[in-house]
Amino acid sequence: MKKTFFYLSAFAVGLSSLNAANAATATGTLTVRATVTNSCVLNTSATGTTANAVLDFGTLSSLAGNVDADTTTTGGTPIRVLCNNTVPWTLSFDGGQNVLSTQRRMIGGASTTEYIPYNLYSDTGRERWSHLFEQLKAYL
Repeated sequence: MKKTFFYLSAFAVGLSSLNAANAATATGTLTVRATVTNSCVLNTSATGTTANAVLDFGTLSSLAGNVDADTTTTGGTPIRVLCNNTVPWTLSFDGGQNVLSTQRRMIGGASTTEYIPYNLYSDTGRERWSHLFEQLKAYL
């Protein structure tokens, strides 16, 4: 039995030596490249994905006074513009789908003529995005 084991062991060692003798080594260079194009996305998601912003004024029982809302009130996140650092950008808004002169308006339904006026402000001090409306009026 010992003799058979020795022959099998010697045969296994011989096979492994054969593989080592035939192995080759090659060296070279791997060049890695990436081209980042100029781009921006409007981002309102906490996870970094692109999503549409929601400005929800909630359920209103009266329009007698101002009703404030922002994109974070209903669980959203602030509007962010994400650009690579070499892209100059400007955030602007048009008058919306139901603008009348310089007043933004929400329509009451698909076939109604009732509107709720609203404005967009750039800060909590109610700085209106009026300069955008002046530019927009030239196209109305």
